[in-house]
Amino acid sequence: RTALFAGKPKFSLYDVSYDAEHGAPDTTGADDGRDKLDRFVFTLKTQEITDGALDALAHLGERTLVFAHYATTDLTAHAAGWDVTPGSRYVKAVQEVDAELARILAACDADPALRGKTAIVLTADHGGGAPLRSHDRADMWVDYVIPFVVWTGDREGEHDLYALSAGRRADPGLTRPPMGRRPPPIRNGEAGNVALALLGLPPVPGSVI
Repeated sequence: RTALFAGKPKFSLYDVSYDAEHGAPDTTGADDGRDKLDRFVFTLKTQEITDGALDALAHLGERTLVFAHYATTDLTAHAAGWDVTPGSRYVKAVQEVDAELARILAACDADPALRGKTAIVLTADHGGGAPLRSHDRADMWVDYVIPFVVWTGDREGEHDLYALSAGRRADPGLTRPPMGRRPPPIRNGEAGNVALALLGLPPVPGSVI
């Protein structure tokens, strides 16, 4: 079962692209049809994104994929800048999302049905701040360095994804060397196959990352 809770209306693209008419045939397990999204919700309220995600995790079944998209950081940064000064509008937006992530982690820890059976893949579409209200400088690390975190509830310790992917992926660092000189960085586009692997499913057909 799948659900998408989005903070931008343009994410409806996913709902109409993979609906009962346009979605690909189901070739894995029982035939659940072409419609790939069981639930799609757009809301500007950050807390409602979390409310929906937690409800989906609790009611959609044992094997569930939930896409929670928080837009407040991006919307605030484009309006007021990627200003990391304490107390800035952007920092407050980050703190707002941080509090919602804490709610999800707490729920996963408190619910026996979710504890040890839930993974979170956390990433962003881009950085920002060069220039202040945008992210169009390919040579500026503040624009291209993003988080990519995979949390499985494992309390045995933290592991660096680049260390786990040595020889296949390389940290881009703060200077972004020319392409072809070393392996590519971990990209947010890899989140799809990471999620599928965690669900015990094969990778996206035809994917190359």
